[in-house]
Amino acid sequence: MKMKISAALVALALLPQLAFAQSKAETKLYQKTVSKPSVAAFDKFLKKYPTSVYAAEIQAKKDTLLIISPYSLADAEQIASGFMEGYKVKAQAWRTDGVDHISGVGFKDYECRYMLLEKGKDAWTVTSDYGVLHGYIKEDSHFEFVDSTYVVKIAGLEYLRFNRLAEYASGDSLEYVAHLFCPKEDYRSCSLWFIGKKLADGTAEGRIADGLEPRMDTPQMIYLKSELQKVPGLYELPMSTILTDESIKWWLDSNPDALTTARSIRFGLIPEESSLAQTYESMKKESSQKYRAAMFDIRDYTVVVVYDRSSGKYILAWAEPECKDHKNGRLLNNIYFEDGSTLVLFYYHGKKTFKYRLNLSSKSLRR
Repeated sequence: MKMKISAALVALALLPQLAFAQSKAETKLYQKTVSKPSVAAFDKFLKKYPTSVYAAEIQAKKDTLLIISPYSLADAEQIASGFMEGYKVKAQAWRTDGVDHISGVGFKDYECRYMLLEKGKDAWTVTSDYGVLHGYIKEDSHFEFVDSTYVVKIAGLEYLRFNRLAEYASGDSLEYVAHLFCPKEDYRSCSLWFIGKKLADGTAEGRIADGLEPRMDTPQMIYLKSELQKVPGLYELPMSTILTDESIKWWLDSNPDALTTARSIRFGLIPEESSLAQTYESMKKESSQKYRAAMFDIRDYTVVVVYDRSSGKYILAWAEPECKDHKNGRLLNNIYFEDGSTLVLFYYHGKKTFKYRLNLSSKSLRR
């Protein structure tokens, strides 16, 4: 009885092997198919032996021929560069129905260019050239591609992800731009800017500005913002500080001769959300019937903020670089009202003192 049971068990164990055993013809066709791969050869094998143990492998090889590009990012960049001479290029390759494509984006001087290539039987050809977009890079800037280039998938689409850094010859400002470029979708791309100022320690502070997309709540723009916020050495300022920087810059640009020969001053309105207005509220103030004024240091500048009682507006009346050397430098030390509209700016310069008289109603300046 035991011998009969054992024999039956052996027979059952052999059934799967017998069911999936390969015939000589099947093995021969498999070997021929993989030695000379083609979509037609793979289809022939799968049609003849759909349940073969080789079927999954053959299907994977077929998919590779149809949709997996053999070209790396570096390969794609080199090929695309040959069609965009003089441009700095980033590119990605892909394959559709066994046909290889490359999409490239190039930058040169103040231009941006997109191009689509396709590989024919003998060579690559340009199938779409979207031409030149001017004004993409500002005139006095020098830029380089920075950090890694890679592929990401967002909302079902593959994007080429790269960054460029632009620095300006005219000052200490910079732009760090994060890009997403979708090769398989004609001309689909989005970008997000970090606009900032270089600091002495090599880092930069600034703001993240809207990019090419009109909306900031898309998956692509949310992704780019999170990427920018993770870049080492880039520090995003709160909006209150950004508004302060913009107000001070406007005042300085509008009053280039304030510290030397100017006889009148242009005042700037300050948004209530600005840290200028917020800091003013916490400072000791000088008052007249029409105005209240406070002097304080902020963002490396000494400023005079005035509150106009009649309009309820905050005004930036004065701004100059903060004096770091109180013993020898030009130091705005105090302010006070001489009459209802005239604000005296009292200075120390070494062992000397002098005054400016700023009329808040007429915006005139007497030295």
